[in-house]
Amino acid sequence: MPELEIIMKKYPNAILTLNSAFYYYGLTDTIPDHYYVATPKSNRKIEDVRVKLSFDLYKEIISNYRKLIHKMDMTQIMEYAYELPKTNMVMETIRLEIL
Repeated sequence: MPELEIIMKKYPNAILTLNSAFYYYGLTDTIPDHYYVATPKSNRKIEDVRVKLSFDLYKEIISNYRKLIHKMDMTQIMEYAYELPKTNMVMETIRLEIL
């Protein structure tokens, strides 16, 4: 059984995030060193770890994201953004970097 499948079975409420999501959704070909996941607030608290992306990786991710944007439900993305602590910053980044 692949390691990712084991992790997702072990943590059924987890979703892939950050570098893991970038890789598994085809936004980068850089294989992450770790599995990055998030769980619901009702689960054990996850510490806020700041993620630093190299500029080349960031450019690759944004470029590939722009290719997918027309397939995405922007209303849903905006709803997600409004749930984040720094909604205005996230919305401005989406407007400037993606759209």
